[in-house]
Amino acid sequence: MFMKRKWICIVLSVFTFFFNVFPLQNSIVYAEGNANQYAAEEKPEITSDYAYLIDLDTGQVLYEKGSSDRIYPASMTKMMTTILAIENLPDTSMTVTVTEEMLAGLKEASASRAGFDVGDEPTVLDLLYGDILPSGADCSRALSFTIAGSEEAYVDLMNAKARHDRYALCQYNRPA
Repeated sequence: MFMKRKWICIVLSVFTFFFNVFPLQNSIVYAEGNANQYAAEEKPEITSDYAYLIDLDTGQVLYEKGSSDRIYPASMTKMMTTILAIENLPDTSMTVTVTEEMLAGLKEASASRAGFDVGDEPTVLDLLYGDILPSGADCSRALSFTIAGSEEAYVDLMNAKARHDRYALCQYNRPA
């Protein structure tokens, strides 16, 4: 249970960082014109083009950078895959056999991979690490097939989760 909570906290922390991609409708109390008006010595040093910091108790935006820009959500897709895996695969020591179907097309698409091959038997925890750290499409696909049985069924699950959590501008097409 502690590991599950730890993973959820890690994922949600990263998820919050990318929160600007899919803002919640009608639930954020925006700072009234002063979200970026820090004194120079108080302003956070952020090298990313995008950042979003909110007070989780009040919903007030404390800092934003590029929050209205539309960007390709590749990392958000991996985040959603990790969240759904934590929710649906509570036994992180369970092994998953990597199949040809899970890896189909990834090499040809030059997708980033953690390095699993057909027949490998990583644990769910290994796949979670591989999904997030090297942004491994092989891990995302293995997790998605394990959870839903097919990529199509998994995409439906991702979109249902996005609607449930009110990510208004979010539409997933694949797990990686």
